[in-house]
Amino acid sequence: MVKHTPPPPQQHSTLPIVIGIVAALLLLAALKWEDVARRFKDGTWGLSEERQQQMDETLGRNEHAEQYVLIAVVSGWYECYLCKQRKYWLNEGEIAKIGITTNRAERYSQQWLQEHRVRYHVEIEGDLAVVRKAEIERIADYPFTPENMSRPKNKRLVVPVFHKTYLLR
Repeated sequence: MVKHTPPPPQQHSTLPIVIGIVAALLLLAALKWEDVARRFKDGTWGLSEERQQQMDETLGRNEHAEQYVLIAVVSGWYECYLCKQRKYWLNEGEIAKIGITTNRAERYSQQWLQEHRVRYHVEIEGDLAVVRKAEIERIADYPFTPENMSRPKNKRLVVPVFHKTYLLR
């Protein structure tokens, strides 16, 4: 007598369902032409007031950017995202991060700066293109800063400790 074993129950993947739900939500959330356009009294078309305001705010932020550094306020061990040991000794006054922002008020809270023992220092202000260029150059030159060159060769950094990537993005 041959014993027949039923096939194992099939497991259904929920991935297609999740993809379908996400696609449906995106379609519902997608802006339509009517959402961003308005017709003026003279018959011409232009941006809706809300869309015009969004554009003005975005352009305004791009005109008022800053390249900053976060500076260690006390000597001690700091978190280092790219270090094997995850910690790195910084002396007071050394750079923990080089970055840019178009919205300083939302970039770092005073509490975050205090908890991470750094101060925010603006190096360059200007439009986004100028500031971005300065940031790329500053990060690229970081390995040759006096603070980094004064370290033993095997302790020199490619980027400051709070950087999460080596890329010059």
